[in-house]
Amino acid sequence: SVDISTESMKVLLVFIGTLALSGCASVENPKLRSKWNSGPAGRIVNGAEAQPGQFPYQVVLHSYFKNGYRELCGGSLLTANYVLTVAHCLVYMFVEDVATHGTVFLGVHNRQMEEPSQQRIEYGSINVHPGWNLSVIQFDVGTIQLVTPAVFNEY
Repeated sequence: SVDISTESMKVLLVFIGTLALSGCASVENPKLRSKWNSGPAGRIVNGAEAQPGQFPYQVVLHSYFKNGYRELCGGSLLTANYVLTVAHCLVYMFVEDVATHGTVFLGVHNRQMEEPSQQRIEYGSINVHPGWNLSVIQFDVGTIQLVTPAVFNEY
């Protein structure tokens, strides 16, 4: 008999749903490929600065690799213990090396300064979709488990 907690079941259901959606779009489609390669300026249309606390589940993710490389990405807080992100932030693209460790920043409005609203939490285990394929950017999804639980607040 397997005992699965309610939180684990929620994480599993969100992960499965995300996997199902990630399989719907592939960069093999030329229209998607041009958007993927268009650079940061081509990704934001009619954007505006978010208000502090407007997106409390958005996180900044720093991943560190054995070779000294550091990746800066975003993610979404699924539960107090889990963050959903993309696989290419957790696997060093050129050598398929999985991140050794990292830090999640919550409550960030301005990345250039430390703010009272910020939480900094190290992450432990990393899970990347087994079908992740860098060459065609398929199944580009992963989760990380926080070493200590995040505190939910208005930021």
